[in-house]
Amino acid sequence: MIKKKNKRAWIKILEAFLSILLILGVLSLMMTKDVVQKQEEVSRQIKIVENSILQKVQINDSLREEIFGISSIPLESGEALFPESLINVTNSSISSKLNCSMKVCYTEVECNLNFFPSNKEIYSSSTIIFASKYQYSPRQLSIFCWMN
Repeated sequence: MIKKKNKRAWIKILEAFLSILLILGVLSLMMTKDVVQKQEEVSRQIKIVENSILQKVQINDSLREEIFGISSIPLESGEALFPESLINVTNSSISSKLNCSMKVCYTEVECNLNFFPSNKEIYSSSTIIFASKYQYSPRQLSIFCWMN
């Protein structure tokens, strides 16, 4: 007597396995989409803060004079001769979750941070400040921010 193997049970197992894989795929896609949206929102908020700080400096004559008063360029906000008033404007505009650093450079050169935190996403914005009331000497002001 020849026994027939029951192939229907194996087909049901395969169907259940494929159904579970499909559900897990859809869930992982939805979770990834949420993470990407949250990251884009964080990026957008940081850009708003950076642009706000740069606009404050652009329209404030005394801050502009401080930038043109810097003699040794490039200069980062962590260095000794960096104007304290620019640091205060930055610190008053950011939350405790955010760290920012500024750098003043000539417009002809790249304006990058010399020392930056590793394993962090760094967001940067920059503007060119062309002149003060008394002198024309274009300078680039860059701001770099990252989450704590």
